[in-house]
Amino acid sequence: MREIDEIRVRLTLLGHLHPRMLTVIDAISYLLDALEKGKPAQEEQRDTGITCPRRMHEWGPWQHEEGHDSWRADNTCSFCGSLNPQEVLDGIKADNITLEPTDKNYKVYVQSPTRSGKKCYFQHFSKEQQAEFIELLNARKIKFATPGFFYVKPFFITYEKPEEGVAPITSGLTDDPADPRLKHGTDAEPVPQNEVYLVLSEEERAKGFVRPLRRSYRHVGPEIGSIFPLDQPRGCGSVTDMGLALCETYARDPKFYGSTYCVYCQKHLPVTEFVWVEDGKRVGS
Repeated sequence: MREIDEIRVRLTLLGHLHPRMLTVIDAISYLLDALEKGKPAQEEQRDTGITCPRRMHEWGPWQHEEGHDSWRADNTCSFCGSLNPQEVLDGIKADNITLEPTDKNYKVYVQSPTRSGKKCYFQHFSKEQQAEFIELLNARKIKFATPGFFYVKPFFITYEKPEEGVAPITSGLTDDPADPRLKHGTDAEPVPQNEVYLVLSEEERAKGFVRPLRRSYRHVGPEIGSIFPLDQPRGCGSVTDMGLALCETYARDPKFYGSTYCVYCQKHLPVTEFVWVEDGKRVGS
C-alpha cells in the first residue's frame, strides 16, 4: 500500500529527529505491519502478561504498569519490537546468526537466514541470559558484522584489564634483522607474543636518544579526529609495559616499529593506535 509506505518514511524521519519517540514509532510500525497483512494485531500475540522493561523505564504516553505486553507470534515484544533474547542465545549456540553492533549500549541487530536486521534490546535479557551471553562472548562463539566486535559494549558487560605496571612483553630479543624467528605485520585475531622481537644493537642505542625514554603505552585506537566513525575500532584502553631494550629502541628511532603488541587485545596492531602513558604522544611520532 502506497499510503503505508509513505507513513513508514515519515516515521523514519521522525525517529531521527526525536530519538526518544522510537518506542512509540516501533509500536506504530507493528500496527502498520498487521494492517498490511490484513490481520488484527491481537491475533498474533502469545505469552501474554509479560512486562517490557522499556515500558517501565522510558518516558512516553503509555501506561507504566506491569503485565500489558506479550511475545508476538514472530517472537518479538508487542511493546518495543525487540527480538526475544532466548532466540538470540539459541542462534548464537547454533552458529546461524550474526550480530551487528550499534553505538547504543542497549541494542544490537540480528542477521540470520530468517531475520534481516531485526533489533534486540538488551533490557530484555534476564540476569541468567546476561551471564550466558557473556560466557558465549568470552568463548568467542559470537559472530559479528562490521567492525567485528562491540565498539560500544552492552551495558551489563565490564571488561577486565590487566593491572598497569606489569611488564607483559616477556619474549626474547634479537638485533639480527635476518633472525628466522622474527614475525612481522599486524593481527586480525588474538595471538601469543612473538618468540622474539627485534631491537637496535647496543652500539646503536648507545649513540643517544632522539625522544624521551618511555616505558608504557596505552591502546586508544586510530587517530581519527574529533568524530568517531562507526566503522573504525576503538582501543581497549589497557596499558602495556616494555623491557629496557625495547624502550631504548623507540627512543633512538621512533619509527623503527610499524606495529606493537597489546597485552589485552593479544594482537600486534599499528603503533599509531597507541599513545605513551608518560606524555600522551602517539607511539611512532
